[in-house]
Amino acid sequence: MDRFLSFLRKCEEILEINPNDEDALFSKGTVLAKLERYEESIDCLGRLTELDPRYPSVWRLKSTIYRMMNKRDMADECERTAQKLERENE
Repeated sequence: MDRFLSFLRKCEEILEINPNDEDALFSKGTVLAKLERYEESIDCLGRLTELDPRYPSVWRLKSTIYRMMNKRDMADECERTAQKLERENE
């Protein structure tokens, strides 16, 4: 747990300097999900998808988190977006 909180603080420090740091947003969203802070995670990843809707793996991660929140419709929508982007990149 301490390891996750330490990593979360590091992400937040980076985002204070550059609020648009996509890697820090993805990492923060991941850590928040690990801490079961799902709403915050989705908010963070939502900010990332506003900046770069093609960021690698973001839609799959959002789908996973929505499933953990029992929001199947949102999870399915994110999964479809991930698949669509993968087909476009082939």
